[in-house]
Amino acid sequence: MRMPKITFHLNGKVTETSYEPGMHFLEVLREECGIVSAKDGCAPEGTCGCCLVLINGSPALSCLRQPEQMQGHDVVTLRIAPRRNGADYVLPTVAALARLLSFLGDEFVGARPASGLQGML
Repeated sequence: MRMPKITFHLNGKVTETSYEPGMHFLEVLREECGIVSAKDGCAPEGTCGCCLVLINGSPALSCLRQPEQMQGHDVVTLRIAPRRNGADYVLPTVAALARLLSFLGDEFVGARPASGLQGML
């Protein structure tokens, strides 16, 4: 059986990958693309925020997305630049989310930054 494919931009690079029917996008990121910074804390419920990514610049929970919905989109994960030995730095999810929220500003989290972290606190 031929598996479906999607092409999208992942952390600035054009990425084409196959996926099994029934997978959610978080599974594609982790199992097919090797992204370990997006975590599975509650998939597919979407309540914890551990799988947060930016899709076209907006925060989204990857466990709530189907792979085919990502065709042609820009996806940015909480992955940090590679170290000299080739391994990636992966920030603890809460710290990375807090940093991301600081860039998004008041229009996303309002006057209380902790409100943007409520799914993880």
